[in-house]
Amino acid sequence: MTITLLELNDLELRLWREDDTVVSEPGWALLTEPPVVGQMALDQARLQPRLTSCQFWHALNTDPMPGATQAARHHADLAYLQLTALKGAAPNTEFAVCVPGHYDRTDLSLLLGLMAAADLSVKALIDPGLLLARCAASTTPNLLYLDAGLHAVTLTVIQQGPQLHRSSCRIAHSAGYLNLIDRLANSSASALVRKSRFDPLQQASTEQQLFKQLLQPDHPLDGLGRGLISLHHDGAQYDVQLSETDLRAATADLVPDVVTAIRAATNCLL
Repeated sequence: MTITLLELNDLELRLWREDDTVVSEPGWALLTEPPVVGQMALDQARLQPRLTSCQFWHALNTDPMPGATQAARHHADLAYLQLTALKGAAPNTEFAVCVPGHYDRTDLSLLLGLMAAADLSVKALIDPGLLLARCAASTTPNLLYLDAGLHAVTLTVIQQGPQLHRSSCRIAHSAGYLNLIDRLANSSASALVRKSRFDPLQQASTEQQLFKQLLQPDHPLDGLGRGLISLHHDGAQYDVQLSETDLRAATADLVPDVVTAIRAATNCLL
């Protein structure tokens, strides 16, 4: 039986198949009847914001959630629905699962229960920092792995020796990629109001267009917000290009927290 690598990140779930093809799905859900998960949910995120959920992989639990339905009572139900949806993309396989670095034993136990309920055979649970450290083949005694998720940025410390060892994982910043997207969306709207007296955040359809163009998980983080944004409404096209000042303002809280976390992790290794 083949082994498929499943990477769990609340920004995007990825299946790395044996033939090197990658299947990806955003970690979003729409609390309709029945619930919808993945890209279809993301495509409706700003059109139906009250029914949208995107925290279920970051905060995996069985606590009752707002907007719960009979089929989706809590985050674990939504995670289960997405796991079953992904199952068809990799049939007759076992899974090595890359889990978020901040997951504790309770989270891992719940995840294994969900995988079993979805009839997905788990061969191994893997820390993504350890996996990348092994691929990096670095000779330095310690490595730092920074992971930008949808709701948080984590920092993992990997120590090298006879075997790779994860010594710690901490939340470097309690807001993640989604917070950057929201800030850039506000900057884009302000620029369009000044330029064209058009506010895309006042229309659900143009807010969804803006959100979709900014949220590009497959693009490098350093390219976030740097492309031309083009929105269409009532037969008109509205273009906006974010400035370097906008990009710096969006990360004003994130960068100092990440630098502080890196310094703290480095000092602990000295």
